Formats: sequence, C-alpha cells, structure tokens
Amino acid sequence: MGETKFRKKMYKSGKFWVAAGMTALTVGVVNPQFINRLSKDVDAVFAAQTTSTQTIDTVTDADANGRYVVWNKTGINDNDAVAGKGTYNGTAWSAEFSSYADPSTQTYSKLTANGSNTIGYYYLTRQFDASQKFTIDGYFHPNLSGQDGKLPSNGNWSDWVGLVLTPTDPNKMATDYNMANGGGGLGIQGFGNAMALGLDFYQNSGDPAAGPFGALRSTNSSGALNSVPDALYTKGINMTNWSTTIKYQLTYWPTGGPNGGPYITASFTDNANTNNKWTVNTNQAGVTINPPKAFSVGVNAANGQKAADNFASIDNISGTFATGTTTVKYVDANGNAIKDPTTFAAAVGDVIGITNLSTQAKAGTADYAYAAPTIRGYKVSSANDVTVSQTAANNTITIKYTALPYQESIIQTDTPALWSNNSVITSYWSVDQDNPLGSGTSVANSIMDTSLVRSGYSYYVTDQKGSSYATMSSAAAAASVNAWDSTSNSAPQSWTVKYVPDYQGAYLYTRDYSYVNGSYSATTSSGTL
Repeated sequence: MGETKFRKKMYKSGKFWVAAGMTALTVGVVNPQFINRLSKDVDAVFAAQTTSTQTIDTVTDADANGRYVVWNKTGINDNDAVAGKGTYNGTAWSAEFSSYADPSTQTYSKLTANGSNTIGYYYLTRQFDASQKFTIDGYFHPNLSGQDGKLPSNGNWSDWVGLVLTPTDPNKMATDYNMANGGGGLGIQGFGNAMALGLDFYQNSGDPAAGPFGALRSTNSSGALNSVPDALYTKGINMTNWSTTIKYQLTYWPTGGPNGGPYITASFTDNANTNNKWTVNTNQAGVTINPPKAFSVGVNAANGQKAADNFASIDNISGTFATGTTTVKYVDANGNAIKDPTTFAAAVGDVIGITNLSTQAKAGTADYAYAAPTIRGYKVSSANDVTVSQTAANNTITIKYTALPYQESIIQTDTPALWSNNSVITSYWSVDQDNPLGSGTSVANSIMDTSLVRSGYSYYVTDQKGSSYATMSSAAAAASVNAWDSTSNSAPQSWTVKYVPDYQGAYLYTRDYSYVNGSYSATTSSGTL
C-alpha cells in the first residue's frame, strides 16, 4: 500500500503568495484543488519565526509564554495537513484539500475517493495535552461534493468517517496505521488508548449494529478495539433518516469521570433537521477512559471493500499543546562531546533551530531560533533543526564546533627595569578566544591599565603588527588586528608596553655679589636646566 502526506507551514510572505496566485490563474486550466490549496496558503499568515539572542543551552521551555490555543478557521488552516494510505487510480492516495465548504464556510477535506482499501486523514500538526480540557467541532459529509441526501443503509457506502484522537505523533497517523486492519479498524486499531467519534456504515465483526450508526469507539492499551456499550452508540436511532451533512462536537474533560479520571461528552446533529440529534456522556455511562499522555487530532475516513467519497472538516478547537523534550549536544569535528548536553521543553510540532546555522532557522521557517553558545577554544560550524515530537529519543539538536588554533600570547615591555628586570609582564597559551585580550578571560581581566602604571612614566601599547594604542584597553578593543593567526602553533603574538619617562625641569636662580665703594651689591641671573 502506498502512503502519502502533505504538511504545510506558511509564514508572513503575503506579496509572494498573491503573486503566485495571479500567475496560477493565467496559466490555462487549473485544478480546483490547487486553487483551494493556494487559497489556504494565502490565508496562512501566522507569526513568523521568533529569533532570540538567548543561547540554546540556557533555554528550559521554548513556549514559556503559554500553550493554550483557541482556534477557529484561520488558526486551524495555519496548522493542518493531509495524509493517506493505499492506492487510488494507480497512485498512492492522500487526502485532499477540497474547494467544497461546510455550513460554517470552513473548507472540507476529501478523505477518501471511490477506491477500495484506502484511508485518509485531515489532521492538525500540533498535539494536545491529555491532562487539560479539549474541545473540537466540525462536520462530516459522507457524500459527493456539493450534494446532500440521506445516510445510506448498511453496505451501501464505505466503512467509516469520523473524528480521531490518537497517541501517535501528528504526522504519523497514516504512516503508522496498518491497512491490514482495513476500514473496519476505523483508522485507530493498533494505536493504544485511541478514541474515535464517527459514523459507521458497515457492520464488521465486533460492531454493535448494522450501519449507519454513530458511535464513540476506543482501543485498549494494546490497540485492540473495545466493545461498544449501548450508551456509546446510536442504539434505537434510524440514521437513514438523517442527512449526509452532520455536525459533530466533542469535549474531553481531564477529570470528573469514573474514579476521578477523564470523560467525554459528544454529540451529532443533523444539519438538515436539528431534531435529529444524539448525545453521549461517558461519565453518565460509567465508562472508564484510559487516555494517552497526549493525543493528536484529525478527521478520517476508511474504505474497505466498499468505496465512496467522504468529506470532513474541523471548524473550532481549543486546547493546550502537548510537550516533548529535546536534547542539545555540543560536539567537536570528530563527534566528541565538548560540553555537557542540555535539554528543554517545547510544544510537539514546534520547529527549533540554531540562528545562522540550521537550515530552517536560516530560511526563517522555524518556530524558534536560538544562538549557539560560545565554547572557549572552539568556533561553531554547523547545527540541525528539530521538529519536536512526543518521543524524546527523536528530538536531538547537534551543534558542531571546530577547534581554534593553539597559540601563545605575550604581554611584554621594553623597560624591564620597571618590572623586576623581567621583559615579560604576562604570557599564556590560549585556544579559548578569538580575541586573546578580550572575551572576559581571567588573564585579559588581569591586564588592566591601572596595573601598568609606573611612577614617573607614561606608556603606550604596540601590537604584533606595529600599530600603537594609548592604552591597553584600546589595544584589546582593536578586533581587526587583535585576533589569532590562521595557523596553529605559530609564532607568539606579542603586545609591548612601552614606557616613556615623564618630562622634568629645574629652574636655576643665582646671585652674584661685588664690592664697590666700600659695600657689596648683588646682581641676579636665572636659567632653566
């Protein structure tokens, strides 16, 4: 069986998409699905990448501002995707974004066409926390596009169309579903502690009635379909009187159910006749729900030997994103760790990258981009993005560094007599900085201008290229010359502190006496030496 999927994530680039739409409309006959796909992309203008100066080793929670969302059409269309499995007309099947709208003007997705042994999902690329309340509503339309009628009797349609909550990662719903389970597996068989609310059209083994009937189905921890209590399906309701446009609504309550655990309230309403309505409450039914830690959400349809078109939509949703843990590794060119790994939490589906290094962060298509930390002795060289999943083992960012040259730096003087007859003030070998006098190292901090002062002298500093600086701090700030050579273990890089004696002068005053006419008289003269 083939399997295909399509995931989108659009950003604020409105002019590009408008131009693309105009181009598409001028090139012959255009597929309606393509136009609708383009229309959805034009609408998809949610927030662009958040680029932070924070280094990723200090991040503990990428979504610290909150994960609770309330989405209507716009938010849903910005975070949706389609996937399918099986073969239709000789090609791998994927659900389709159609041009057909439900009664609330949200666009339906075509989940199955009239080909047997296929399954399709329209799902949200975000996963939700099962410890928090969650609500969703939309429409099922098991019929042809644009047509409405009555729900078909048993065996005259496909197997199933419904809402699914699965423990899989969002983009693995179709990938992980085993088509050996067929349409009777409802797209959830094999997934432990999954749930499905939908319309069943064919009575397979284990089904409570002939179709069509509505039901809330679930699997046990091993993925086997649970039996259906009477309270969880439309027992006694003749759904062949219902139209093929049915509104669904589901609320997941994390507490308050049997033994204090979760419970579900849900309903179906016939769009053509609101008197046709069915509600279910697992708490009142005394049914225990064993949910996973988190669940992915979508609508799906399954064709077994019976095949038909099935559409469904998602109109509104509210809930809290589930989280996954990501590990960041810091390694050298040979893959050896040069810094202890760090971890952070982020919402499942978040794309996290490293600024100016990883592919999506450079393209501006990540959700968050953080700086790589500076590691003394190394320069950062590469990194990968990660799309956060609920499986921690799959969430790893590896940042690679290359070692800097290992060289000696000498701070010397041309006046050793002022330094206990030692021409070297300080020297050190360093691989820990691009700028050997800067970067806040303890050695650099010890070379303060105040420590260089000597009574009776002024000084200036020359670098290894002969340039002069009035102070050591100005020499340290000269990044254009104050950097390591490109070769390792080359000649020492030297800075020389040159002392100049202060100018000193003396004023000479003399007085001469002569004996004239029996007395002395004085004459004065003065001069400067």
